[in-house]
Amino acid sequence: MNLRGPRQPLPDFCAPLVFGAFFAVSILVSWVMLLAPGHRIDVQDWGLAGLLAAWLAIIGGVVLCKARPVLQKLPGVWPWIAAWLLLITVTIATTAVIWHFDYVLGIQLIGSRRGRFLLGIGGAATLVSAAMFRYLWVLGEWRSRREALALAQLDALQTRIEPHFLFNSLNTVAALLRVAPDRAEQALVSLSEILRAALDESSESTLGEVLQRLDDYLAIEQLRLGERLQIARDLDDLPKERVVPRWLLQPLVENALRHGIAARVEGGVLEIRGRRGVKGLEISVRNPLPEIPASHGSGHGLTNVESLIRYHFGHQASLSITHDDGYWQATLRFPDAYPHRR
Repeated sequence: MNLRGPRQPLPDFCAPLVFGAFFAVSILVSWVMLLAPGHRIDVQDWGLAGLLAAWLAIIGGVVLCKARPVLQKLPGVWPWIAAWLLLITVTIATTAVIWHFDYVLGIQLIGSRRGRFLLGIGGAATLVSAAMFRYLWVLGEWRSRREALALAQLDALQTRIEPHFLFNSLNTVAALLRVAPDRAEQALVSLSEILRAALDESSESTLGEVLQRLDDYLAIEQLRLGERLQIARDLDDLPKERVVPRWLLQPLVENALRHGIAARVEGGVLEIRGRRGVKGLEISVRNPLPEIPASHGSGHGLTNVESLIRYHFGHQASLSITHDDGYWQATLRFPDAYPHRR
């Protein structure tokens, strides 16, 4: 093991999931130890073993929770080694105190000699904690790789300006310069706002800003497509201050225009609706399909959006695609407030 290798943050020992895992595993291991040959098993043994394991788990978990900020400052993998050694030390020290009080007060709940008792508890704690820390390390690496993939897909979305959209926008502006200079100027302003958002390094924005950039995009497309593009919006129910990924809706609307509205001779109505329900927020993008299906792309845009919302909102978020009655619809569902990502 390279002690100066890549850093892997310690898990949040204060989190209920991690704390509960320590608690449950400690009790289960204590009961399994009673099944070893030579042990007399009765209700009192099971109760005492579970009670002792519960106390050790609670004390060890609290100590790790409070010590985590200090341990995390150590280099390399030393935070993990130090946390493991600290847990073993606390377990043995707590066990010694319990044995001492049992002996001094004459309660005689613990029949083993001190050395044998401490050796058994210390050995079990060493092996079990090593296995648990290894599991938490592997789980942390998997989560890090998942987040790195999601961030890479986010970067791809942020830096992604469709070349055709850019060329079409400039051609539209050039065509309007002589006949409608005011509209050409407005198109350039909208295009500059879209480019500024694409160059912004921030991965998040408010929902109000996302919808404003979407309006800039649609304003340019409406100049290009003219009466072929009609837009029906119903987004007043959405909380504009809600923080969301910057490119939450753009790929869905681009897909609807390219493979739906623009592929139809007569065009059609692009519907963008949102509502705030009991289970969270729901935003849908709906468009008519052409009689002859347009050539489909790689599908990376929709895949990236799905990965993006899973990264930001967890498994409470979803992206569903439906085709019915000649219409294509993408529906985003995500919580109204951030859950814990871990």
